[in-house]
Formats: sequence, structure tokens, C-alpha cells
Amino acid sequence: MIKSQLIISQKDKTIEHCRVELEGRKSDIRIFQETPLEIHRKIKVKGDLGYVGIQKVHARSQIPHKKPKNGELTIKQKRQNKAFRSKRVKIEHVNRLCKCFRMVKETYRNRLNHVAQIWLIVCGLINLNIEKVIRI
Repeated sequence: MIKSQLIISQKDKTIEHCRVELEGRKSDIRIFQETPLEIHRKIKVKGDLGYVGIQKVHARSQIPHKKPKNGELTIKQKRQNKAFRSKRVKIEHVNRLCKCFRMVKETYRNRLNHVAQIWLIVCGLINLNIEKVIRI
């Protein structure tokens, strides 16, 4: 199973870092912990529920509230999740741009040692396209 992790700047929607994992199943948080990229402690990191426990790794990180077992979220937590989603939607749009490339969303049928290079090419093309849109 091939898994990729993108670090995207929310400010200008560019892909800052791409990591491709080929070693079977790995959780999102474990891939984040093993990333050689050092993220400055003042930078806010926003992830989805796959990153439960990220606060132990990076102090200024946020994830949405998780619904408790056999319970409901409070109205305040629901409002906070909605605000969180409205900020994170920009990142999801960049993820969608990646999926426009068939290699990313379908079964990869090429050599595994090429997959990281192809991901970097896809990220570069997306960044190039975003810069063109920003300049116009």
C-alpha cells in the first residue's frame, strides 16, 4: 500500500513537503513523526483525525474534536469543528488537485522505485499551476 503525506502552506496553498511511504500500512501520525522535516515550533499544524496524539509531537497543532463513544459533541465543540473545517478546506482543495492525476488515485502499475519521483513531479506541477493562478 502506497501512502503519501503532504505538508501544505495554508497561506499560499503550495505544497511545501511530500513524503511517500511504501512500507505497508502506517498511521498518519507515525509518518509525521518519522518525517525528517523540522517544523518550527511557532507554526500551527492542522490535521484530521488521523493525527490523534500530534500534540505530543508538535505543541502548536490542532485536530478536530472527536465524538466520544456513546455520546455527542457539545454545541461549542461543533462550532469549533465547523470553524476548523472552514480553514482546512483550502488544504483539501490542494489534495483534490493531486487526485486529478490518475496515478495518485488509482492502482499504481509502474515500478515502485519511481513512485516518489512521480509524486514530486505532481507536486511541482500543482505548485506551478497555483502560482499562475495567484499571479493573474
